[in-house]
Amino acid sequence: MGYKFLKMSGRSLGFTGGTLDKLESIPGFKVDQSDEWIEKTANDLGFFIVSQSENIAKADRILYALRDVCASVDSIPLIASSILSKKFSFRNDSLLIDVKCGTGAFMESFDKAKELCDAMLNISKAFNRKTTCMISSMNKALGKRAGNNLEIIEVADFLKGNYKDYDDIYDEINHIVYELLLNIEDIDYTVVKDSIKRVLDSGEAFEMFLKFVHNQGGDISYIENINKFDKARYETEILADASGYLRSYKLKDIALHHLDPIGTICLIFFKFGWAKPVMINPNNFRDRKKGTFFVSIAGVLTNFILAIIAVIIMKYIRLSDFVFELFMNIFWFNIILGVFNLIPIPPLDGSKLLFSFLPPKYEYYLIKYEKYGYILLLLLIMTDNLDKILIPMVNFMINLIGKIV
Repeated sequence: MGYKFLKMSGRSLGFTGGTLDKLESIPGFKVDQSDEWIEKTANDLGFFIVSQSENIAKADRILYALRDVCASVDSIPLIASSILSKKFSFRNDSLLIDVKCGTGAFMESFDKAKELCDAMLNISKAFNRKTTCMISSMNKALGKRAGNNLEIIEVADFLKGNYKDYDDIYDEINHIVYELLLNIEDIDYTVVKDSIKRVLDSGEAFEMFLKFVHNQGGDISYIENINKFDKARYETEILADASGYLRSYKLKDIALHHLDPIGTICLIFFKFGWAKPVMINPNNFRDRKKGTFFVSIAGVLTNFILAIIAVIIMKYIRLSDFVFELFMNIFWFNIILGVFNLIPIPPLDGSKLLFSFLPPKYEYYLIKYEKYGYILLLLLIMTDNLDKILIPMVNFMINLIGKIV
């Protein structure tokens, strides 16, 4: 559309994804660029997205990392200063900041989001910068995908002309571009919308994206053919319980759902904890008993195989003291973890192995009391009785591996 777009972005922070991390999922893409490269690209291509450098917003790079480890990720003064220190690094005619609000954002309430906007607008006014703040919802994901290279795939698909498949992204872009241009010229929304549609339909937008990726070292063949991106080895289709439309959901719950309250407390106080177990539906197996057995034994066997490999390396390869100690730790970690998971107390794998051998009526009886397994496990840990179970089992496995190797 004839305007230059220069952007300095950040990485993932807390539970949120980072623009730079997503771009770096394109093989070869570089976000760390020299000052000379930045100046040349600004004059020639007029489009880049880079990280802080040693000479540009260098303090923010340090503060950004510190916020992630000192419980100040959601500090409004630090967020405002972090964002604007990057945005003010380049002289611009218009600046738009899209403040996310909702369950998937740091600013969960509208009032908090507005407070952040007010802080940034006040700073912008003091520096005589034309700035607009938008507040947009993060109660559901924008688009159809979430994840670093998944979102790049979505961008490529969108720019190739399939934008009609992404109504929410298309609407968001129309509003963002309109608000950006309002700081520069008096323009009508319909004119902006028609211009965006034109550059998408003509392929100009996609061509510019290819130039942008190539200029920053990225392999454009991945953009031209999105099937080249790595795919997850396993995929699970989740079906809705009823017909309807997804209006919103708590994005953080996707991650927080795996936190077990008791396991987390134990991790803090006893340096030993656990997450919620991954649930399986035995009814999906051809043979419910065999399926449960193989799923449960897989993790334990992996631990023991890794321990055996570590022993073989230590026994037959000459290692430095540091590397030897590293493999010794790998051995002990996997032996103890494998043996621990064999204990037949829910939710450990040993309980599932036990269930796979029990007659149905006894299995059903024990499953009824499965939810109390955490309490029994906690009591064993707190009373130091867990060692009485683990030590004999660990010694047995060490002797067995010694005979094998």
